[in-house]
Amino acid sequence: MSKINIQGPEHDVSVQDKLVELHTQLATTDPERQSMAYDEILDIATHGSSEAMYLVARCLMTGRGVDVNVKAGHQWLEHAVSAFDPSRAACFSLGLLHLKSGVE
Repeated sequence: MSKINIQGPEHDVSVQDKLVELHTQLATTDPERQSMAYDEILDIATHGSSEAMYLVARCLMTGRGVDVNVKAGHQWLEHAVSAFDPSRAACFSLGLLHLKSGVE
């Protein structure tokens, strides 16, 4: 599991642990906390985490922490699926999306 630096070398946590924490912040009803969590998830996604890419897609499609943008959300799903280590949740979600919309 890759590591990200939170507050110095003595506080390294896995990307997965950080994403769990940020996902919890997205579940709050506080728009400011949601927005801050989205920004951090986006940063992790741009560094290659397919799970973070999937969360960015979900945020964009549902409006958690950011304005709804279904087209951009779909693009992030595609990034998450085509990443080096694809997100299984993104693969499932993109498959369902294509199945429901009739896209091949």
